[in-house]
Amino acid sequence: MKRIKIREIHEKSWCPELFRDSLTEFLSVIWTLGVYTQAMERIKLLLKGFKSRYIVDLCSGAGDYMTTLLQTVKEGGENGDIILYKTDLYPNKKFFVSEDEQIRYWQESLAADRAFSKFDDALFTMFSALHHFDEPEILKIFSHAARNNKCFSFFDVSQRRFFTDIFPNVFLPGMLWCAAPFFKRFTWKHFVFIYLLPIIPLIVFVDGTLSRMRAYKQNELQLLAARVQKRYPAYSIVVSEMSLMGGMQKITEVTGCPRSSMEKIKQLEEESPAETSAGEMKK
Repeated sequence: MKRIKIREIHEKSWCPELFRDSLTEFLSVIWTLGVYTQAMERIKLLLKGFKSRYIVDLCSGAGDYMTTLLQTVKEGGENGDIILYKTDLYPNKKFFVSEDEQIRYWQESLAADRAFSKFDDALFTMFSALHHFDEPEILKIFSHAARNNKCFSFFDVSQRRFFTDIFPNVFLPGMLWCAAPFFKRFTWKHFVFIYLLPIIPLIVFVDGTLSRMRAYKQNELQLLAARVQKRYPAYSIVVSEMSLMGGMQKITEVTGCPRSSMEKIKQLEEESPAETSAGEMKK
């Protein structure tokens, strides 16, 4: 199945804020089910090698998963003073306030490629957003990271497989109807556009389907990474996969950093086989 390049509804500038925020709220509820647990453990290992003081999350949306990420990276008394920044192209003031002073929201609109020149000493992360970018945009993101010698690790559960990933989207509206009452910011407007006039469930179904059909296969990302590494030979980008639900689902991981840092990561993987095997990574 060939990758399509149709933008999702919530990515459009004309998409009402309520609809876009409802989608990110829904994703936050889904993430509480532990979809990215392995990825968060992986980030904990990467922090050991990169020695970063900050985690800058790109395309965060509501970013409610950052609380779980902070708890994960601080386990065992490590990374106690780390600061997590949530960033987005469409920042929403409703998400700026955090109960934890170590989690902050960058209040300016920030495109993913521009973030690498805004922060020093940071590990850049991204969850469920890599498929939003077309090939030239991904090349731009990878190139900006390489040019600035910054480290990143991106994770995306979207896969371009019909029976295991695209077809199950027929259940998304029902999942939204069940999940909506657990939104942290559920209002009467949500009730109207989710239950009475089900526009938001329709958007969730359409965007969920498009996100799968826009997903990248591992070899496609490897080709893009190779183009960047040819231009920046001192930089390394590794594309791998994590197994989820016994292999029924997969998570794509793309990690980039200077080659010297990548060597440190490989050493840590050898020293911490338990953490590495938790991800069931396949390169």
